[in-house]
Amino acid sequence: MVFAEGTGTITFTSPAPSPTWATDDQVCEFGPSLPSPEGVRVAATKHPNGELEVRVSDESDEVSFRTPLPPLPSGLLITSTWRAGTVTVFVNGTRVGAVSAAPVA
Repeated sequence: MVFAEGTGTITFTSPAPSPTWATDDQVCEFGPSLPSPEGVRVAATKHPNGELEVRVSDESDEVSFRTPLPPLPSGLLITSTWRAGTVTVFVNGTRVGAVSAAPVA
């Protein structure tokens, strides 16, 4: 499990798919990203209720974050870091959450 054993960062960017994507009532999918050298990928979904779901996965685990859609200039920039079993996600520079991805004994 990459998250529990290593340290790393992956950044994923996507242009706006339409001028109204952030405010319309449509589902909008982003990603998945290309894998990091450690095999980590990022994907996101904008839900009709305005929430953004960010999924970060390695070969054996996935963590998910849901957050209200932050102010967006024109696209989406997601950065995820992991260290000692904790995965942290930033959307357009704003930290949206952190979760433990360490294996349960």
